Amino acid sequence: MLASLQGYADAVRGKFRSQKEVLQKSFTENSLWGNKNSNSRNFTTAAPSYPITAECFVGPRGKVCGGGEEQADTCVGKVTFVQPSEDICNIAWDLTGCGKEGEHGFHIHEKADFSNGCDSAGPHYNPFGKTHGGPQDEERHVGDMGNIIVDKSGSSTGTLSDHLIKLTGEYSVIGRSVMVHADPDDLGRGDNSETGVNGKTSKTTGNAGARIACGESMQSQRSAVANQAGPIPN
Repeated sequence: MLASLQGYADAVRGKFRSQKEVLQKSFTENSLWGNKNSNSRNFTTAAPSYPITAECFVGPRGKVCGGGEEQADTCVGKVTFVQPSEDICNIAWDLTGCGKEGEHGFHIHEKADFSNGCDSAGPHYNPFGKTHGGPQDEERHVGDMGNIIVDKSGSSTGTLSDHLIKLTGEYSVIGRSVMVHADPDDLGRGDNSETGVNGKTSKTTGNAGARIACGESMQSQRSAVANQAGPIPN
C-alpha cells in the first residue's frame, strides 16, 4: 500500500514538473519573441517586389494657401513615382495651369490631409529632423524635391531621380502628399530671418510661397497587389 501511494505521489510530481517546464518555456519564448500565435508579430518579412509604382494627381484644393496669386489656382496634373530598386526612386511629372513662368517649389509633405485645402497637409516630410535643402544636398528633408520649371504656357514636364524617397518600408512616401508652390524654392540658401506662414523661413520651407496644388501619393493597384501593401498611416 505504501509503495502504491509513493508511486502515485511520484507520478503527480512528475506531471507537475512537466507542466511547469512547459509553462516556463512558453513564458521565456513569449517574453523574448512575443506570442507566436499573435497577429502582431511577423516572423518573416517578404522582400518588396520591384519596381514599385505610385501616382499622385495634384490640383488646387480650397483657397490658395499662403497668399498665392489667383492666376495659379488651376495647376493640375500627374506625378508618377517608380522605385526600381532599394537605392533609387524616379519621379516624373506632367502639369498644366501652374501660373507664372519660372521655378516653382516641389515637395512631399507630411500628410494627405486636405480638410483645410493644401494648408492642412502639414510641413515637408522630414522623418530625420533635418533642415531644408535641395535634392542634391546631404542636409535636407526627405520631401525636398527642389523646383519644377514652368514654361510660358503654365505647363511643366520633367523627371528627377532621388536616393532618399522610398515607396516601401518605414519611411515610404505613399499616403503622403505632393505639393506645388507658387514661388521658387531657395533650397535653404535664402532669407531665414522670420517665422510664420508668410515669413522668411528658408531653412524650413525654402520660401517657396503659397501652396497652389496638392494631392495624395497612392500606390498603383498592380504594385500594391504584388507587394500586398497599402498606404502607410500618417
